[in-house]
Amino acid sequence: MRFASLALAALATGCAGGSNPYLPARPPEDLRASLVRVAPAAGLSAIERAPATPGRIRLEPNPALVDGDTAAPAGVDLGAAAAASRDRGLRDVGVELPEGAPADLLRIWVDRPVPAELRAELQWGVLSSADGERWSPVAAREPVRWDGFENRFDLAIERTTARYLKAVAHPLPAAVAKDPAVAELQVTEIGVYRADRW
Repeated sequence: MRFASLALAALATGCAGGSNPYLPARPPEDLRASLVRVAPAAGLSAIERAPATPGRIRLEPNPALVDGDTAAPAGVDLGAAAAASRDRGLRDVGVELPEGAPADLLRIWVDRPVPAELRAELQWGVLSSADGERWSPVAAREPVRWDGFENRFDLAIERTTARYLKAVAHPLPAAVAKDPAVAELQVTEIGVYRADRW
């Protein structure tokens, strides 16, 4: 557990940064001009429970994460009710990509707005893998951005051509479990993009 906490703290450096790590999403017209979506081979997910760690876990197939539906839950709950039931295991949301495909950005859609004061609680980290089991941190290019129009987190990373990518975060803290707005917070979709220019 100590390893997982330390690893997540290391991953969050760069993805978080400062007391309020979230920046406004870039203008949609800029994103459309610069980003190309990478078609995934598969969606993957897991909840990390001992003996699993961020660096050593095999994710399970989850087609709902890459079906193009950003409204329907895909079975990965980041809500506070999970933490209130002592389920604080890291949530892993990932993809298998075509061999050699470059990736510069991960987008994580959720099923509802996340209040500004709670976004920093979701300290996202990104890891890559060649075999889908052994994972290494991927450096962030900038702080995580929140798109309030699409209920989406944008995680810009240093370019990688790894076969597998995943984003990880703990669920929201139990202290806010009674807030119906965030008692549940379902991930609906993950998207991977390459940047032709920034």
